[in-house]
Amino acid sequence: MSTVNALFARYAQGSRSVRATPNKLSSSCTCIRPNSTTTTTAPRPLPARGPTQSSGSGASAPPGQSRSSRSPRAATEHVEHLPTPGRWTVRPRRRPLTGAIDLSGTTVAALHDAFRRHDIRSAWQVYKNLFRHDLLNTLHPDDHTAILGWLTTHTLPLLAALHAARVMENMRRLGHRPDLRDYHAVMLCHLRNSDPRRCVLLFDRMVDQDHVRPDARAFTLLLAAYGHAQEFHGLWATWNRMERECPGARADMDAWAVMLDGCGACGRTQEAVELYEELRHALPAGRRIDRKVVEAMIKVRGQAKQLGSALQMFRDVKDGNAATPIDLETYDAVLQACVAADDPETAMELWEELADFCSDATAAAAEEPAPAIVATANPSSPSDPIANRSATAVVKRPTTADPIVVVPLATTYTLIIGLLSRTTARKGGAAQIVELFKERDEHYPPDAETHAHVVWALLKSKDHVGALAEYDAMVRRGHMPDAMLVMAAQKARKMVE
Repeated sequence: MSTVNALFARYAQGSRSVRATPNKLSSSCTCIRPNSTTTTTAPRPLPARGPTQSSGSGASAPPGQSRSSRSPRAATEHVEHLPTPGRWTVRPRRRPLTGAIDLSGTTVAALHDAFRRHDIRSAWQVYKNLFRHDLLNTLHPDDHTAILGWLTTHTLPLLAALHAARVMENMRRLGHRPDLRDYHAVMLCHLRNSDPRRCVLLFDRMVDQDHVRPDARAFTLLLAAYGHAQEFHGLWATWNRMERECPGARADMDAWAVMLDGCGACGRTQEAVELYEELRHALPAGRRIDRKVVEAMIKVRGQAKQLGSALQMFRDVKDGNAATPIDLETYDAVLQACVAADDPETAMELWEELADFCSDATAAAAEEPAPAIVATANPSSPSDPIANRSATAVVKRPTTADPIVVVPLATTYTLIIGLLSRTTARKGGAAQIVELFKERDEHYPPDAETHAHVVWALLKSKDHVGALAEYDAMVRRGHMPDAMLVMAAQKARKMVE
């Protein structure tokens, strides 16, 4: 039994008091906790519909599946076949003892102070101290929710998923029933860790055992999980189920973009085209299709080796035929299409075009005036609202401001580094790869995939010393290399020694 299954089973028969709290927003999430704590049951399943039929028309099943074989719980019937990563990691690195006194604190006030300072490291240390001193019962349920929200931005996805499961376990142990915000955060942590199986299991537990009605975001995360696992039947069943159980969810363009991404990952280009055309015809006259949907379709065309159509859609967005103008995400989508279509030459041309786009955007941002800061002139009492209301407003402009630098997305850097690692590393292109990695490292936290591309590039260029140095830096940062990279590094170490 997996860790999450054991965690769920441990508290399945325990007491679960429903937490009734007023509507309030967490500092890290924007979903509102409902006022009512009454449990709701899912509506009776209705027949599913095809990609080009209206909601009131008949039912249709995905290709290769009949209607009679579809169960009411079709969205979770393929859980056992979904991939899941192992829960092992690299050897933990012990931090050196400094002899300093731990000032992180063990109070709720210390935790809230860390939240206000956006210091997640200190917040997590306070949370661990509260756990060690058995003081987690002094926390409000929203404090656990805030911790889960911060974990979605952790630079180590595997560690974030483990911590998120631990926080969820603490909530259940204290008698708090997780709500939608908590499930959103933990599902996202599992997705970032490339763990669609646990993501689907968590969704199933949310609906069947905790009786939490899923919203559009929960269904979108479930769609992303099935798309990542390349499980088309679960993807299609979830798409139809979302229409039945969450009216209005298909008005969210993010759901359409994730669905198209999933169809492309599953190799279902025809279904993706039908969905795209359905959305395009459903829009009111004169309204342009959302750019994120076009970007998803660009990636679908690239995965289908239809690079000409992908480039045409990209040029249409560049010419202003989308709802919003071209942006970094559009370049990232078309570069993914080029890499999927095995066209490195076009990818490098677009990379140079992206560099010019970023330079122009940086120059335009430098010419804009600095934003004004509105302050009050010497109020008699900062805490007195009447005194502040009568004070004179002063407009200040900062004398020195950091220049705004527009750079490609982190995923775009990783994509280009991986492309160069496969194509030019053996031809003396390792130096360019290292320079790109350093440039990426200046703006974004390094990840395991980018580190692995650089190590492989140095190994291919016979720079074993540099490859081992980069490999050791990868491990020291806590990233877990795959088995092939570990064996290659061990072989290179023997050659150096």
